[in-house]
Amino acid sequence: MIGYSKKELEKIAEFNSLEEKIAEKFWPGPITLILKIKDKEIQKSLDLEGKIAVRVPNNQCVLALLKECKLLVGTSANISGTAPFNDPEECGKNLSGYDLLIDGGIISGQGESTIVEIENNDVKILRKGNVSEEMIKELT
Repeated sequence: MIGYSKKELEKIAEFNSLEEKIAEKFWPGPITLILKIKDKEIQKSLDLEGKIAVRVPNNQCVLALLKECKLLVGTSANISGTAPFNDPEECGKNLSGYDLLIDGGIISGQGESTIVEIENNDVKILRKGNVSEEMIKELT
């Protein structure tokens, strides 16, 4: 789930103190947090098992959309195991089954987001991305 701000994501997920620090330091930006979900309606509709991946993207087109709707369910624009598409034309040619494709122009490569889960105050990197484990552990 992507959100306009941490404030919006706090409505659906719980942040502990370390997760708060990570969000404050790296959002908007390329870090995804796996958090305990508190919105039971979203949990049921997305068939989640108590956790949700959340992020505040650092893209002006997406943030403009999120400013209006606050939260969106979505994933990266790529096929699993391949690099993300930076050009909307290439994305449209290579993906199918989407309801809407918003063309915000060519995206300058920021790379993949780092996916982080905090368990018992331990930092677990589920996917390496632009934010290193060392950068995150500096906050502990």
